[in-house]
Amino acid sequence: MYLDASGANKQAFRATLSAMLMTLSVARTIGYAAVDELTLDSFILCAAALPAMGLGLLVGDRIHSGLSQAAFQRVGVRGAFSVRRSAGTQVSPALAP
Repeated sequence: MYLDASGANKQAFRATLSAMLMTLSVARTIGYAAVDELTLDSFILCAAALPAMGLGLLVGDRIHSGLSQAAFQRVGVRGAFSVRRSAGTQVSPALAP
């Protein structure tokens, strides 16, 4: 909601979302370390996922750079609808296309 209401262009939106996700990841990692849940197996699993993450970054960048601002907003709204629907929460009427 905040990112949609801020009216940021697609580059600023993507950068802000990435920064938020990185902050959450760092906080989770600190939490896992605090309760001794970081094991060798978890590091191996993370390393095994790196190629898929790299591929996802390349594909996502290719898709992102090819979308206009309007198309990016439509994709974002549809993504929000699908995530909220799968989570079983209400979708704000203000987001409706």
